[in-house]
Amino acid sequence: MKKRVRLLYLALLDISKEIGGTIHIREVVTNLSSFGIDTTLITPSSKRTAHSFARRYIRLSDNLRKRSKFFTSLFFIIGIVKLFFILLFEAPKHDIIYTRNHFALISALIPAWVFGKKIIYEVNGIPSEEIKSTDRGIISHLFVLGFRLVEKFAARKACHIIAVTEGIKQKLISRGIEEKKITVIRNGVNTSLFKPYSGKRILEFRKKYGFKETDRIITFVGNLAPWTNLEMVFDILPELLLRFHNLRFVIAGDGEKFKAYKSYAAVFPNNAFLLGHLPQKKVVEIVNISNVCLALVENRRMEAIGLSPLKLLEYLACRKPTIATRVKGYEFIEKEGVGYLVGFGDRERLKEKLISLLSQPNLCKEMGERGRKLAEKNSWKQVSERVSKVIQSCLCGYSS
Repeated sequence: MKKRVRLLYLALLDISKEIGGTIHIREVVTNLSSFGIDTTLITPSSKRTAHSFARRYIRLSDNLRKRSKFFTSLFFIIGIVKLFFILLFEAPKHDIIYTRNHFALISALIPAWVFGKKIIYEVNGIPSEEIKSTDRGIISHLFVLGFRLVEKFAARKACHIIAVTEGIKQKLISRGIEEKKITVIRNGVNTSLFKPYSGKRILEFRKKYGFKETDRIITFVGNLAPWTNLEMVFDILPELLLRFHNLRFVIAGDGEKFKAYKSYAAVFPNNAFLLGHLPQKKVVEIVNISNVCLALVENRRMEAIGLSPLKLLEYLACRKPTIATRVKGYEFIEKEGVGYLVGFGDRERLKEKLISLLSQPNLCKEMGERGRKLAEKNSWKQVSERVSKVIQSCLCGYSS
């Protein structure tokens, strides 16, 4: 019988919260078990039920969640030190260390070196690029330089790197990381949870949320971050309402722009609805009652590293056509014929494509069928299988 691999996973997020990062962690760890990998999870979450998917978990204090933009937080430093000593104790018990955070990776370097353990580094974004895209001050510029040094150092010390987008891979290569050391594994989708409802169930849930059978519903689900661009939908909403009196615009999510979008929605009290953050089970319901789903951003700097949001595949898994911004990582939408792409701030094309989809239910159905097939090829189980191969390759001493 083949020996099971013992993985030490540094998940420095509150797993009890349902956000993109925690969903990714839960799904991958859960599915890794079926590929012979048992995971010990290190997390600041205190809710035991949140860790039921892991073989074992170690709870950090909440200090690591009290992050400071300027890295002067005493709590953050204490948390990193505590993590270091936990790793010294835990590293010998495990075959490999897995981390999604470059500071956590640096904390693991000495324990990994002392006990001869290799580290896999999963990169979901480039922090220096994110800072640069939201703040252009002198202090921000200095932090960008500092972050780049830390990112480069961390990436070079890892046994192998998993990048969630091709853009991240290319950015790492441009910073001197060997291409053979990087594997691109995009986010996945839970196709058992996110699946299309029958017509009867859709009517039931429309009634539950206060919508009519004849309503045409366009939906956005996700983090209302600074780069989310739903303003363009509100800008064209008056014109859309002249054509579709029964149009409803639903936003499910929370974030920095929530208050701003609440003000926009107040102008259209019968047509725009902000539902706030929803658990995944309710997200499935909202997506299923929709006619068209949206993934719109306005962040040209982030375009360089690309995007791989969970919501896109969740839309497709529910057979919903999608309109998204033309950025790296979204090319497959047009290539696979599952929706349309619009340029940054291109309101006219957005209006044109929304009218096209809302007027042609058969086209929506065709795109939806193709979307479901595509989602089934990118389930979390398949993503986890690819991750397991990277883990096995590091244990065997060669790159994937």
